[in-house]
Amino acid sequence: MKKHHHIYAIIALTIIAIITVSTLIVVFAGREKTEDEQLFGVLFKGKLEKFIEEKSAADALTQRLATYKILINSLSKGTGSFLKVGTIDKSSAICQKAIEIAAGKSVLKDKIKAVSDYIHENIKYDFGNIVYDTLGKPRIKAKKTPHETFEVKKALCGEQAELFVYMAGCLDIEAFQAYGGGHAWTIAKSESIVEIDTTTGCFECGMWQPIIGVCDAESCIKLEHLV
Repeated sequence: MKKHHHIYAIIALTIIAIITVSTLIVVFAGREKTEDEQLFGVLFKGKLEKFIEEKSAADALTQRLATYKILINSLSKGTGSFLKVGTIDKSSAICQKAIEIAAGKSVLKDKIKAVSDYIHENIKYDFGNIVYDTLGKPRIKAKKTPHETFEVKKALCGEQAELFVYMAGCLDIEAFQAYGGGHAWTIAKSESIVEIDTTTGCFECGMWQPIIGVCDAESCIKLEHLV
């Protein structure tokens, strides 16, 4: 008889436990989950690594854009060491082309993309302008101005970036050459900061290169000048 009592007790406790858990599920389902509960849910589904990776990527992008804003503001305030690289002539053939390809586009980002696409599709990578130093590192043989790049339709990454900045300037769009990690690309200001790599054809990129500094049409500033 005692044996049966034990069985009945176990069954009763099991039923109570099921009812309790069910009640908790209903209560918790009806309210907004806390961050810890959301994280537990991700962990429970075996997606913790992806969650951390995506969160880190988002944090990195936020930091990257913040860095750009600091650099851009420093350029506009005239701080840091500057290197003169030229001024924009709005009567030039470059500006005429920029105005032509942006015609009919009212959205700023569409104009930026039109310039980016033009350079990527029409300016070929200038492999013949690369030499190697004694350490085997690639160096530029003879740097071209934006006008020369536009004329010969060949350029290295930095020359493409400078041409983009020039063409954007023709359209009164704030644009900057960014450099770091042995590569150069561009950033432009529309409703937000947009990263563009005309060498690869990437628009609104998540660039992997570290940021060392940026240049506008007239000057450059390095990140270390701000430290």
